[in-house]
Amino acid sequence: MEKFINRTIFGFIVRLLIDLSTVIMGKLKYLFAYLIPLFGLLTFSSTGVLAYAGILFLYVFVPIVEQIIPPNTYNFNQAEKELAKEDNFYDMVLYLLVPFHLFVVYYFCITITDPGLTNSDLFARILMMGTILGVIGINVGHDLGHKTKEIW
Repeated sequence: MEKFINRTIFGFIVRLLIDLSTVIMGKLKYLFAYLIPLFGLLTFSSTGVLAYAGILFLYVFVPIVEQIIPPNTYNFNQAEKELAKEDNFYDMVLYLLVPFHLFVVYYFCITITDPGLTNSDLFARILMMGTILGVIGINVGHDLGHKTKEIW
């Protein structure tokens, strides 16, 4: 698969997109952490096929894209790590995710009590909430455990 990607115009486009995302996106790629709870809100507000949009995105689309796009193996060097520790952007992305996460849990609890929900919609909402708790809840809790710097 890698040889195919490297030898085609498709491979050129993929490498170009990766380079552009590295240069242009920079810090903004960290905001993608908010996609999962946003898809959760979409799931909790929808019925039918649209209720499965988040599940399909996370369990079908993302794995396919990960197979197509080569992984980025770049890690910060020591100087970049020190600069990142001093930059409040990364902390704010993490800290603001906590109340957003709590709101998504609250919204799930409110919408799950609808007596008109079909079993399919109920299944989609429960599966999405489990994914949100498993991905966002555990990762945010883990990252907060590493924080030793005071917020204020």
